[in-house]
Amino acid sequence: MRCRVAGAKSIKGKAKASGNPFEMLRVSILSPIQPANGAITVVGYGLDTVEMELAPEALEQFSKVPADGWPAEMDLATEQRVFAGEFKTVCVGASLVAPLAAISPQKSKAA
Repeated sequence: MRCRVAGAKSIKGKAKASGNPFEMLRVSILSPIQPANGAITVVGYGLDTVEMELAPEALEQFSKVPADGWPAEMDLATEQRVFAGEFKTVCVGASLVAPLAAISPQKSKAA
């Protein structure tokens, strides 16, 4: 799945209630803001971030993006996995297509 990726991260800590260690891995994807009308109204312009679960073995693949190359156009490999009792789409791999910073828009010609 080709998409614009804002970043990937691992968050580790200890749960307040149980004291058990935890780790959450996420990839943040840039997506057009989706207007909605109903019980909740959404009006906006531009891009928003959507988070996807990230497999631990895939985190290192995001290190190939240069520090100044974020956001980046990437191909994400995904699969369905059981997570917290539900099937979730999980990113299991990533490959860089191009840093978006390297893609410059065409300059408009003045008339």
